[in-house]
Amino acid sequence: IPLPKSDAATYVKVVYGKGSEHETTFYTGTVVDYPGYDALNPMFDCVFHVPVTSAMLRQTSSPKKKSALGSSMSKSIRKLSEVEKRINNDIEFTLVDTEGANGTAGHGELGTMVVTHEDLLRAYRHTITATRSIGEG
Repeated sequence: IPLPKSDAATYVKVVYGKGSEHETTFYTGTVVDYPGYDALNPMFDCVFHVPVTSAMLRQTSSPKKKSALGSSMSKSIRKLSEVEKRINNDIEFTLVDTEGANGTAGHGELGTMVVTHEDLLRAYRHTITATRSIGEG
């Protein structure tokens, strides 16, 4: 985190299906400067479960088209059609700095990373377990 250690107080905002009718938002706990925690290199090892419904997968620009997940069950790795690519089932991770433990003002959003719907469809058991950086620093 590119901030003074005593100012760092970060959390991750997770948004599934941003801008769609099924948008879901989750938040991690806030990591601050505290004995045993590294506020400048925080770990956000949280698991988020997004219950995927058929309504979520039907939301495309053309409702007559087949859903991406429904048509991918027999093949775990395949190329998505242009209609399937427009399904807004991506997951956006945003690193946010809030008011520091010492009362300093927060710096707002520090960076964003996106896991696409296609990434999820191609992943083993539709699960991604990886460590990734968000933002700069």
